[in-house]
Amino acid sequence: MIQIFFSISILFASIQLHAKCFSHDLSVFPESKEIDQNSIIMLIGYGYDQPLIDSLCLGYTVFLVSVNDTVNLEVECINRGMFLLTQAILKPQTPLIVGQRYHLIIKNQKGQNMRAPSFYREELDGYENASWMVIEHLDNEAPYFLSFPVLSESKTLHHGCGPEVYAQFECSIQDDSEVLVKTEFKEFDNKETVVYYLISRGRKQIYIGHGMCSGAFKYRPEKMYQVRFCLVDLNGNTNSTWTDWITFKSPFKT
Repeated sequence: MIQIFFSISILFASIQLHAKCFSHDLSVFPESKEIDQNSIIMLIGYGYDQPLIDSLCLGYTVFLVSVNDTVNLEVECINRGMFLLTQAILKPQTPLIVGQRYHLIIKNQKGQNMRAPSFYREELDGYENASWMVIEHLDNEAPYFLSFPVLSESKTLHHGCGPEVYAQFECSIQDDSEVLVKTEFKEFDNKETVVYYLISRGRKQIYIGHGMCSGAFKYRPEKMYQVRFCLVDLNGNTNSTWTDWITFKSPFKT
């Protein structure tokens, strides 16, 4: 698949982007080829692969395997987005061994290996199974905002399969590791909220919305929405302080 929607690598960075909408996809973050000894993993199911994410707490198991080590991954949370995306945040139950290459494995209830999660590599113009080399580095500092998110732009872009709709927030984030932005989203006159972990590319922009085929958050025209954020880095360090709620008008234009 070649660039499914702008939302993943740039807009939400939750999973890979592809050129057309497929019925399913199973991908992971971090996208780097190296991870720290205490890195967490984000696994994302798109379309028909969403139930697999839900099943990680119901008989399916997920773990990291190297040549001489196996590490179980604990499911810290599962978040269902509003448009064909479900994610799981996974944490190793024991430290990873420096210098080992670990592959992400999912087994079903019968102990059979499932389809391997993958990365889309632009330089390869294709996929490779998810694996990481562990480096000797421990980050124990929580991320924080140098400048808090501010709404800078709203867009609706109409494509062949559907619109791409997002609100862009500018900010500045300080941390030594890659950062996940825990995002809580709701319609202004509705108490029900949706929580989803986004990725801020360059630690300067957060995109709230969805791409042509999927995404974390959806809008209705002319409605008012609220969003707030807190930060978690890929070593599991959490700044549990939420920002204030930000109120803004739906960017969705018909």
